[in-house]
Amino acid sequence: MNSLKHGIKVEKQLNNTYKVYYDNNVFLGDIFAKEDGFYDFWPEYPGRGGYWPAYLLREIANKLDQLNEPYQKDIDTYFANKCGC
Repeated sequence: MNSLKHGIKVEKQLNNTYKVYYDNNVFLGDIFAKEDGFYDFWPEYPGRGGYWPAYLLREIANKLDQLNEPYQKDIDTYFANKCGC
């Protein structure tokens, strides 16, 4: 299990998806790759209302940015080469 700052844990699964947990092992949701190859977070917090603090959202967003970086670089390179930008 990879620990991120602020007690968020991300566990890679065999099918290249990720489980996201708070530090007390409360399951927060999944990270899945969509058809376009980019990863998104799908929250799963049944029976619990309330708020999501900024640091928690930031850590999830940072993990998504890390996972999506190779795809975004490929797209940026492709379009830079196409338009000569």
